Amino acid sequence: MQLQYEIIYHNVDKNILHLKAAPGDEGKTARSFFEELIKKNKANLHAESDEEEIPGMGQALRCINARNATSLSFLMSKEGVRYTPQAGIIGKQDERVTLLTTQYAERGKVNLEFLFRDRKQDSPFVQSGVKTVKLENMPLRQELFVSFDNSQKDSRMAIIPRYSHKFESNTQRQNFIKEAMNRGQFIAIHVMLTTTGKPDLSMLQTEINYVTMYAMHRARELEKKMWSIAACAHLVDVTDEVLVRYGFTPAEIAQNRTLDGTTQIHNPKRALAGSENSSSPQKPEAQNPQNA
Repeated sequence: MQLQYEIIYHNVDKNILHLKAAPGDEGKTARSFFEELIKKNKANLHAESDEEEIPGMGQALRCINARNATSLSFLMSKEGVRYTPQAGIIGKQDERVTLLTTQYAERGKVNLEFLFRDRKQDSPFVQSGVKTVKLENMPLRQELFVSFDNSQKDSRMAIIPRYSHKFESNTQRQNFIKEAMNRGQFIAIHVMLTTTGKPDLSMLQTEINYVTMYAMHRARELEKKMWSIAACAHLVDVTDEVLVRYGFTPAEIAQNRTLDGTTQIHNPKRALAGSENSSSPQKPEAQNPQNA
């Protein structure tokens, strides 16, 4: 009684139910109950077959979705107490975010240093945020305000980031936006942190078997790297919505969409984020990181 969950599927006779515990603290009791129930009744439970009516359809849809992502996303692995970017994919629609992350990176790479610039503070958003997501079992969301001047040669001078929760008032937020627009361009990014589940190595088994034939240690390294992935970050451009929220006019919003200069936007479908700064390019035939 009093368990917080939702029914996400039932059969015609309504004697088979698929249940999902509520996220966060509300569903904590339900998750504990279901885990204990399954643990004590394994002998009476039968694994449901996940065979597809059309073989390969699931993988095809996953790959189509990953190749046509609308936002920039990247995976992070845990190295000691830190979470380090590994592989990412650039969306086709967020040109401002694409420019921001590729302007100061080699082709085929992204520069994510500005997301981690608060790493020396008491509670850096990404590093502490992933821990919060794990504890509360819910995605964590925050807005990042960026003052961007692409005429600067140094990325640390060109990109000045500040998370919205660090401002003390809306007046400070509005002043930051005005200064950013006068300086160059204002960009607002919705940053969402989530944790990842176990990697689906079955999708990579053919490739892993092939690598094992010639370099077993490389195959082991690949599997180890896949298992090390612990979190994922999604970056969505919400600039226009933020400007409307803080009372800027349509003319000001339209003017903010363009940058002075002749910077060209490179929009590769895939990119890696091997460190907080940049990374090595990914082979075209490699499995998309969003499927991890």
